[in-house]
Amino acid sequence: MHIRPVTRLPDEQHPPLGPHTDAIIKAFESRDWIFLDCHDANTAFFTYRGSFGWIDFERKAYTPSDIDLATLDCLVIRDRKTFLAEVTTCGVTKGCSHHRSMTVRFPFDGLVLPDQLDEHETQARDIDTAEVAQCLLFRECSEAVCRG
Repeated sequence: MHIRPVTRLPDEQHPPLGPHTDAIIKAFESRDWIFLDCHDANTAFFTYRGSFGWIDFERKAYTPSDIDLATLDCLVIRDRKTFLAEVTTCGVTKGCSHHRSMTVRFPFDGLVLPDQLDEHETQARDIDTAEVAQCLLFRECSEAVCRG
C-alpha cells in the first residue's frame, strides 16, 4: 500500500460523509493526516503522517504492513446523522501487548474531530522506534523495555 493523497472524491455528487465531507477532510488534513480513500458511500479513510516519528514510508523499500507495523489510521464512518471514528493505533501488529496496535472506536458529531485523536497522535509521533524494533525482532519485549 503506497500512501498517496486523493485529489478528489470518487463521486462529488454524493460525497461519502454527506454535507460534512469537505469539513472533515480539511479538519484531518490540518492535523497532518492524509485522506487516502473512500471505501464506500459512508466511509473515508485517513492515515497520520506523524506515525513512527514522521518516518516517510514512501521512500522506503517496504510498507509498514510488510514489516508488521501499523501506522495511526482512522476510518470515519457515517451512520445517518452521526459519525464513528474507528482508529487503529500506531504500533506493531505482532508483538507484546505494550507495543501492539489496537482498534478503538468513538462517536463524534462530524463537525469537531474527537479529542481522543490528540492522545493517539502524540503516541504515534513519540513512539520509541528502538523499542518497537526490539519488539518486532523478539515478539515479546523484556520487562525492562516495556516498563522503561
